[in-house]
Amino acid sequence: HNQIPIGNPIANTQLYIMDEYLQPLPVGIPGELYIGGSGVARGYLQQPELTAERFIPNPFFEGRSFSSSASPPSPASSAPLLYKTGDRAKYLPDGTIEYLGRSDNQVKIRGYRIELGEIEAVLTNHPDIKSALVMARDERLIPYVILDTPPASPASITELRQFLTNKLPSYMIPGNFVTLESFPLTPNGKIDRQALPIPDLETREAEIVEPRTKKEHILAKIWQEVLNINQIGVEDNFFELGGDSILSIQIIARARQAGLTLTPKQLFQYQTIAELAAIAQESKPIEAKQGLVTGKVPLTPIQHWFFEQDLVNYNHYNQAVLLEVTPDLNSDWLQTALQHLVLHHDALRMRFECHDAEWTQFNLEAVADIELTTVDLNELEGELLDKAIAKTANQLQTSLDITQGKLITSALFRLGNGKQDRLLLIIHHLVVDGVSWRILLEDLAIAYQQLQENHSLILPTKTTSYKHWGETLEQYVQKLDISSELNYWLSCNIVSIPLDKPTRSARNTVASSQQVSISLDVVNTDLLLTKISKTYNTNVEDILLAALLQSFYSWTNSKELLLDLENYGRGNIRTNIDLSRTVGWFTSIYPVKLKLSSIHNLEEVIKSVKEQLRSYKQQGFNYSILKYLTPESEQELPQLPSSQIAFNYLGQLKAPPTESIIKGLATESTGNTRHPLGERRYLIEINSAIADDKLQINWVYSQNYHYRSTIARLANNYLKFLTALIQHCISPKTGGSTPSDFSAAKVNQNQLDKLMGQINQKK
Repeated sequence: HNQIPIGNPIANTQLYIMDEYLQPLPVGIPGELYIGGSGVARGYLQQPELTAERFIPNPFFEGRSFSSSASPPSPASSAPLLYKTGDRAKYLPDGTIEYLGRSDNQVKIRGYRIELGEIEAVLTNHPDIKSALVMARDERLIPYVILDTPPASPASITELRQFLTNKLPSYMIPGNFVTLESFPLTPNGKIDRQALPIPDLETREAEIVEPRTKKEHILAKIWQEVLNINQIGVEDNFFELGGDSILSIQIIARARQAGLTLTPKQLFQYQTIAELAAIAQESKPIEAKQGLVTGKVPLTPIQHWFFEQDLVNYNHYNQAVLLEVTPDLNSDWLQTALQHLVLHHDALRMRFECHDAEWTQFNLEAVADIELTTVDLNELEGELLDKAIAKTANQLQTSLDITQGKLITSALFRLGNGKQDRLLLIIHHLVVDGVSWRILLEDLAIAYQQLQENHSLILPTKTTSYKHWGETLEQYVQKLDISSELNYWLSCNIVSIPLDKPTRSARNTVASSQQVSISLDVVNTDLLLTKISKTYNTNVEDILLAALLQSFYSWTNSKELLLDLENYGRGNIRTNIDLSRTVGWFTSIYPVKLKLSSIHNLEEVIKSVKEQLRSYKQQGFNYSILKYLTPESEQELPQLPSSQIAFNYLGQLKAPPTESIIKGLATESTGNTRHPLGERRYLIEINSAIADDKLQINWVYSQNYHYRSTIARLANNYLKFLTALIQHCISPKTGGSTPSDFSAAKVNQNQLDKLMGQINQKK
């Protein structure tokens, strides 16, 4: 309804829909339309500048291929030309092309570049709307609509927004709608945009349901802080607002500080504030020891994993962040704040000993002063600045000593001239992980602000100590049904990946590692975070792994993929355990065997991957516990084939509050976090996170085994498969349930599909 199909190219004409990097786009993805062929003029007569602007040599001519890093071909090329139309379009499933409007009809709102014609095209697909025009006013989107023959009960604002919500990312959803009988026209018969009525932009959106109870007020405030959204209604869905499993930890932590007890399982089961408030229990926070924790600490499974690596240098295996910070920070206050973090977070005071090849760890009462190296770089810029930061960073990366309890070091780089300075923090991986960094950076900003305002240093209440967690795991393993758990894991088989350089003498060292970095565009990232979950009741990781399975099949032609999957590892195994503000290394690593159920049917791919992942009990939490903490498993689990691939999704790296001394992540090098001669455990490591409103994916490989072109092709194919899955999930008439949604019913997918079909027929 009201689509504008262009059709197919006529004879001797080529049509291409491409992105800003001249990459061809798949079905359903909007891009700019380019025209080539005998019907295209050579250029604008005697207007070389305009010709160079509107025409490009055809990149497909004589086997040319696209590269995301390549510049557009030179206009001086003798290749046939493509005309850059300036029109937005997309391929429809039947191969025809749909016109979406002009590419110059774009606005930028809250940092997002928005195509107004795209919203207009979706609105005119609504059965009640005859015409639509969207304007941007005061950083807000205002759609003006003319109803088709006015229905008896026209769609409400809520219904119109829901209609758009199913098809567009959240930042393209207007808050107000203006209904008109006709558009005002100029004397020439064109729409007079200046004469369109201006609505009351301050009117509150009617569908936002305000908090009504004490619990709802508490949770709404917490959601606003964690999700960084100013206005949240109690009926809004956590995952559709961009929430994920790691952000849920912060929600739970702040709720407990406010006297409300929630569990991760409850947040996944009850996804709105209204539902959570109804089941949240008012109680005192779980009591944890607030003084210094000292004494022997059991090694946790991930720490056992670390010590079995047979590393070149156990001291050089770090995590590091380089931060942009407020200029002219007081270095004394900064060092005092860092020292207080080490006293407050017990894991940062560990010391490790090795006797007879057995490692143990101890919580110390105190440690030496934290080193803060201050470096003046205000005379340097560009490449010289980058090299100076990298030089100091590499020196500091080699300075830690786990046997002496020196697990953290730092440097402050002063750039001068009003520029934001750089703060480098390096912590040994044995005592920190991705969730821990979020806690530490928030506490560092709090401590510095307290010193700045001459207040006492008081950080938020401690949660369960790392020592208590290690002891709890030792108790937990006593209650596991070890034989059934072992049978569950022993079914994995090795799935090898092809090598470009299959030489036996090559070593997979840290020094040989290279990285290919790609990113998903802002629009599809927003859709991934806010829209796809309700289509098949999936999470972000389900879709990411479905695309990974497809991309590896396109490379290896194998429908099976064995990989090691990482998650945050803070399993809810005891009611008296709260790890929401505990610093330490909790990561859980477990092998996952995935099988591709279909080559072309995306619904089957998504449902199958979802069900395969749900079959792993407690997200694989028990695997490393069995492998490292039970004598019965020591002989069997280590014999499992090792995966050659590791995958890790870190969730969203949220921007810090504007009043914080921390302004964001810097782009310069943090130095070598691992010893260059150390052996890498995997051939390919895929690390992903949401940063700067985009899904960023880093593919780490060894140049001794793979060519960069091979990994780049794999990575770019991954983006195409991921984009296609996202677009499938937001398409009309897609969606459905899987057996794990009704675990108590014990049905398979075919039985469930038949049952749901019978229910739908009766409606």
